Formats: sequence, C-alpha cells, structure tokens
Amino acid sequence: MTAPVTVGSRVPGPQLPGLVSGVVLAVGCWLLVQSLRADYGALTGFDAPWNDRLVGLAACALGLFRALRRMTLRTATVCGAAIGCWSLSAPLMIDYGFGADSTLATGADVLAGVLIAGLSLLGHLHATDPMVED
Repeated sequence: MTAPVTVGSRVPGPQLPGLVSGVVLAVGCWLLVQSLRADYGALTGFDAPWNDRLVGLAACALGLFRALRRMTLRTATVCGAAIGCWSLSAPLMIDYGFGADSTLATGADVLAGVLIAGLSLLGHLHATDPMVED
C-alpha cells in the first residue's frame, strides 16, 4: 500500500525550475564541447572559440548554482539574461566573419543565447506567478 500524499509535499504539474537549470547546464556543456570541435573560420586574438568557452563555463556554473539553489531567483534571472544576451550579441561584437566558415558558430551562439535568456526569464515569470501553487 502506498502512503498518502500530503497537500504540501509535492507541487503538482511540471517542475519548471529544474528544467531551466538542466537546460542551461546542457547548453553550457554544448558550447564548451562545440568550442573544441567546431570550425570557426579564421582565428585572431580573442576569438569565437574562447568566447564560447567562457560563455559555456558561465552557463554551466549558472545551471549548477540554480540546481543547487545557491543563489536567489532574481540573481539567477539577471545572470541568465546577461549570459544569454551576450551570447546572442557576441557574433556582432566579436568579428565572427559571417561567412560559410562561421555559420555553425554564429547559429550556435544565437540559439544558446535565446535558450539561456528565454528560459531564465520564463523561469522567473513562472516562479513569481501568483497562480502557481507552492
């Protein structure tokens, strides 16, 4: 026989905070691996692979801190939005070249930026929604 579930022991419905943490962590790992394996075209100075390594490390750290609940929701949202917006704008700020060689790097950074910033903001809106029961 199973034990009865008390009202406050489990939140019904999908668990978005864990999903946000997991996806941010996975995107960070993806950027790290891609920075070692992908073709970025001509490399000069502080280039796209180093940018993706730093953004990937920051996203991995954010995902871990979110999962371990070591930061407040507002701090996690601001950090996620900042990392995501930087990743989204990095192809314009750092000269990726916008050629056939840099298409993968540009697309990966844009997708990673949209996922990290979008999920961080969505997680914040979900957590502060008065209709969601704790």
